[in-house]
Amino acid sequence: MDIKTEIAQLEALLPFTQTRNHHYLSRELQKLKRDIAPEKEALELLKEKIVASAMITDEIKSQFPALNYQEDLPIYQGREEIIAALTHHQVVIICGETGSGKTTQLAKFCLEMGLGARGLIGHTQPRRLAARSVAERIAEELERPLGDFVGYKMRFNDKTDDKTVLKLMTDGILLTELTHDRFLNQYEVIIIDEAHERSLNIDFLLGILKNILPRRPDLKLIITSATIDPEKFSNYFGGPKKAPIIEVSGRTYPVEIRYRDLHLDEENDPLEIEEGIVQAVQELQSEKEGDILVFLPGEREILETADLLRKEFRDYDVLPLFSRLSQGEQNKIFTPKGRKRIVLATNVAETSITVPRIRYVIDTGVARISRYSARSRLQSLLIEPISQAAANQRSGRCGRVAEGIAIRLYSEEDFNNRPEFLDPEILRTHLASVILQMGHLRLGNPEHFPFIEMPEMRQIREGFQTLKELKAVRDNGALTPLGKTLAQIPIDPKFGAMMIHGAHQGVGHELLVLVAGLSIQDPRERPLEYQQQSDEKHRIFRAPQSDFIALLNLWAWYQGKIQDESQNQMRKVSRAHFLNFMRMREWFDLYQQLKAVFQKIKLPLNPFPKNDPSNQVAGFKEGEYCFPKFNHDQIHQSILVGILDQIGEQGDDKLFAGANGRKFRIFPGSSLFKKPPKWIMALEIVETSQVYARMNAVINPEWIETLGSHLLKKEYTEPHWSKQQGQAAAHETIRIFNLAIIKNRIVSFGAIKPDVSRELMIREGLVEGDIQTRAHFYRQNQKTIEQVSEMEEKTRRRDILIEEWKLFEWYNARLPQNIYSVATLEKWCKNRQNNDSLIFTQNDILENDDALNLEEFPTTVSFGQLKLNAVYLFDPASEHDGMTLMVPLAALNLLEKTRLDWLVPGLLTEKITEIMRSLPRALRRHFVPLPDVAKEMVEKLAFGEGNLYFQIADFLTKRAGVQIEPHFFNEEVLDKHLRMNIRVIDTGGKTIAEGRDLLSLTQKLRGQAENAFQKLAESFGRDSSQVKGQKSKRKNSQQQKDQDSKLLSEPSDHPHNGDSQNQSFINQALTLEDWKIESEVRFIRNGIELKGYPALIAVDGQPVTLKAQLFDRPYIAAEKHLDSLVLLTLRMLNEQVKYLRKQWPQFGKLRLLFKQVGNEVLLQEDLMRAIIKDALLEQALPQGAAHFATVLNKMRKEIVTDATKLSNLIVEIFEKFKAVRDVLNELHPMNRAVAEKRIKHALDRLIYADFITDTPKEWREELPRLLDAIKLRVERFPQNMNRDNTQNAVIEQHWQQYETAKAFFMKREEKLALIEEYRWMIEEMAVSFFSQPMKTKITVSEKRLNKTWEEIDLLMKNSSYQ
Repeated sequence: MDIKTEIAQLEALLPFTQTRNHHYLSRELQKLKRDIAPEKEALELLKEKIVASAMITDEIKSQFPALNYQEDLPIYQGREEIIAALTHHQVVIICGETGSGKTTQLAKFCLEMGLGARGLIGHTQPRRLAARSVAERIAEELERPLGDFVGYKMRFNDKTDDKTVLKLMTDGILLTELTHDRFLNQYEVIIIDEAHERSLNIDFLLGILKNILPRRPDLKLIITSATIDPEKFSNYFGGPKKAPIIEVSGRTYPVEIRYRDLHLDEENDPLEIEEGIVQAVQELQSEKEGDILVFLPGEREILETADLLRKEFRDYDVLPLFSRLSQGEQNKIFTPKGRKRIVLATNVAETSITVPRIRYVIDTGVARISRYSARSRLQSLLIEPISQAAANQRSGRCGRVAEGIAIRLYSEEDFNNRPEFLDPEILRTHLASVILQMGHLRLGNPEHFPFIEMPEMRQIREGFQTLKELKAVRDNGALTPLGKTLAQIPIDPKFGAMMIHGAHQGVGHELLVLVAGLSIQDPRERPLEYQQQSDEKHRIFRAPQSDFIALLNLWAWYQGKIQDESQNQMRKVSRAHFLNFMRMREWFDLYQQLKAVFQKIKLPLNPFPKNDPSNQVAGFKEGEYCFPKFNHDQIHQSILVGILDQIGEQGDDKLFAGANGRKFRIFPGSSLFKKPPKWIMALEIVETSQVYARMNAVINPEWIETLGSHLLKKEYTEPHWSKQQGQAAAHETIRIFNLAIIKNRIVSFGAIKPDVSRELMIREGLVEGDIQTRAHFYRQNQKTIEQVSEMEEKTRRRDILIEEWKLFEWYNARLPQNIYSVATLEKWCKNRQNNDSLIFTQNDILENDDALNLEEFPTTVSFGQLKLNAVYLFDPASEHDGMTLMVPLAALNLLEKTRLDWLVPGLLTEKITEIMRSLPRALRRHFVPLPDVAKEMVEKLAFGEGNLYFQIADFLTKRAGVQIEPHFFNEEVLDKHLRMNIRVIDTGGKTIAEGRDLLSLTQKLRGQAENAFQKLAESFGRDSSQVKGQKSKRKNSQQQKDQDSKLLSEPSDHPHNGDSQNQSFINQALTLEDWKIESEVRFIRNGIELKGYPALIAVDGQPVTLKAQLFDRPYIAAEKHLDSLVLLTLRMLNEQVKYLRKQWPQFGKLRLLFKQVGNEVLLQEDLMRAIIKDALLEQALPQGAAHFATVLNKMRKEIVTDATKLSNLIVEIFEKFKAVRDVLNELHPMNRAVAEKRIKHALDRLIYADFITDTPKEWREELPRLLDAIKLRVERFPQNMNRDNTQNAVIEQHWQQYETAKAFFMKREEKLALIEEYRWMIEEMAVSFFSQPMKTKITVSEKRLNKTWEEIDLLMKNSSYQ
């Protein structure tokens, strides 16, 4: 036989070869035909392959089983027509009603035609349950075991082998197989069943098959549906000639359609629907007995209606049917027993599921339809009217067992106006998975794919956007490596992205379990009658911040339990915890399949964490419920990768703001419902009665910044210079899907906007000085600017330093454009030439430098030997405006207001001008123009000598001949800068207090200042012992101001510099025999020369210890010195004091008399101190032991005599005092009532508890005379009542003035002899007024008394200027 004949025979044999290698064999044969001289060996080899393939076909065909047709089914009547159509056409459309038998019999028709021998008969079903049940039914009819001739394949569940001819599968499985079999070469027939559902997979398959069919003319395609638009499918595949339509009837029994219009629309209250259902059931009760199927839109409506029907119809079993129904309740529906039933179902019962014994249907006409909005990125489950096709499907559920009745709770007009079919799923769902698979299959752009109905471009773009969010596609639509990996995982791309990210983060196993659990129906059940109990059991597994961790807890516990329990026992455990045992098994099966996928694509898989006994649920016995300690952050970050668009931030009223402006709430069943966190992510956001987020977890918004970096949009506001960062900064707001996840975060702005950053660095950093840099030029420039700025502060001018914009231009002209931060600036300045180019001099930055007179604004101010630093500020709005004197706390009491008032020469003219301006206008007119007079005065006054205000008053008085007193001036009206600001600082330079009122500061800080002074004085005393050894060194030193201590001692009469021997007494222990103190001491501490006043301090004890201590005020030192001398006298005259305490002259009498003002102890101490003070004060207080010894010797001789004299005087005083009281009591009651108060006041001024010590000796001896005068006043009172009233008013007025003056100067810690003189002049004036012709000790008159007060008053008024 020649080669051409053999080739022709092989070509005739090709149609009988296996479809899986038909294309390869045909291509090889065509090569041989084109060869002019084909090789015989190649022909023989090809012949073997073709013959072998044909023999396999014959072998398979020979094993076809008996077909066992169900001849009673309506489709059998159209068997010959269908076979003929399949013989002559590649595509056949079967439009058969429910119950026609098309699902089980079509495959048999194909077998009868011999189809299936060359390749598989692929039969798709939209649901896994249907695929399995149909496979079981066909296998049963063909009398072959399942998995042999007839098999099925679902996601992760393959029940086929090499003998399988008829393969049932889901639509998704067929799509998956396209990844490795692009032309479906393993199939000879494809049956697309239930095509009317127009699911996404179905539309996708039909589009792919349309492209494949021209390349596979041997492939047969059968499209079937109960209710379908046959013309649309026929036209899609080339019209009736290419795709004939065969209709097959289905119903065995007729169905009556009844319309009961309830005027339903979307706004109807559900109660009206329930009433319509009750009426319909009542109507059907009059018909023949049969079960009723009621279609409702959702689970909530089913539960509400069930409660109502159970009350109304007690002879019926009311059963719910929805997707979350437990296995036990499903069995009640599919295995009916006994009583009549009312089954309440969602649209799940429209197709695929056949409910037994249904004779009647009640159709509410509505259902929950899933629709995805590309704009809002929201999948909604809203109640809306069903299509005509869906209504017919519902009606078709009855009439299976007998004549049926379908009651539609809407009008026939409403039915006719409804769309014929529901929009295909591709028009109302998300397209990410479709696009991913198309990219993986290299099917091109979805926009050019031949869909039956092209989805909106917006939906396609949304699908691409989702894949971009997952980093699965590039901008050009090509798949990334991640996208290619995702395409190999037969689950939702978002779930796949979660798993892959989890694997790389070391939590892949946890994500594997989670994705498997989230891909199935929730295994946790809530039976209607045990809702509370089931919630309590499910709460055991809850995690406070994550619904995902709750699932992992359940898995970990269940898998730990199943290792120790039998299957039957686990069923009981599942029931006890309200878990669906079959779904838990499905979860495990899916987990195993995903694990296999992990291994197939070589993703790393960590060990699943073990249960941790420390993570025990409270309230249960140990070990009963313990869970692993999961890595929450890594798990949640991996989940977040897939749902970046489903995050939310909590706002008001627990309402969350989500991506693209959507608002939602946490679903009540979530563990986060009661205490919503600030940020959450949700697995799904679904709109039902409200928009709810389900399956939630707490997240950190900073995760989003990392995981969603490719989706972020960044906004920058308020660019500003940051001294801390050394470059410009700005407030950054980061948004993802228009939701701000980071708000107003301060970030570096330099690299973002270098030009703006450079300008800010120059303007705010270099010009305004808000910069930290090691660059030499800047430090040099700042010193220059500080020098010029100090000129401005001192002279109170703002026109010396050049304006900032000019300085900006100076830098701008010299700095390169790429210098925008401290780092780049310092790097550039490492070049010496670059650095020097940025250094300016005073001449570069001086604007006006004429007549500055800086020497008139010294930086130190002298107070005698005390020199203090001064700083200047020109800022009228500041409290520190003007000149500020830096005063160490220890030197505060050494300041004199007299010197402070002079300020500095540069401010004196202005101050004098303003002081004169404060004069009353009548006086001020004599000195105009004020500035000229002030200038004249400054030229004549010696700066710093005397009291400024007295000097001004004296000058003005002499110049105008008008008496000007210092108190005429009002210092309070002066501007702040014309009054010295005093800043009290500690040794570290920290401000303690400050102000412009020296008196207030000294009163406020007197105690602290004394303590500080004492500390310095003590340190001086400790170091004084070292002075002698350093004396010779000091003589040679040229820097005495730097020495730590220096002493200048001055005797009371002739001050002179003392030597080291005079220093040693300070804070040193002294002896009674040779103690000696000086009148004042000067020393230097912390660079400040201080002056102290020594006092002898005697510490009572055994024995008495003595030391010399410095005080910062002379009168304080005098008081301390006197107190110590009194104590020493008491101890040194111990025998005399002891004698007097026992044998004080007339003490018994004195004790009785003194009871009127004090007790015995007070009297004795007062007497003793009085005689000692009298003796000590007769002359200057002793300053040394020798002088004190002389005084003691005299006192030792005279103390008893002095005590006797004093006792006699005090007795006389109290007798006179008693006489006054007696005379007062003798007055007529009416006169006594008038005189008693004023007489008592007069007595109280003289006699009180401490009057013996307080009253000076010279006036103590006058008290008997003064008491006699008061007695005479009382005796004369009845005759001189009116005159007494007048004269008493004068005395009272002066006494009040005295009290005022005394308090005033006591507050200022000043003791004036004039005040004491005034006090006794008042008493003598009272003698002159009321007791003439008694003599007075001093000459006194009312005029002289008034003049004395005027002097005191003037002192008080001028005290502010002292």
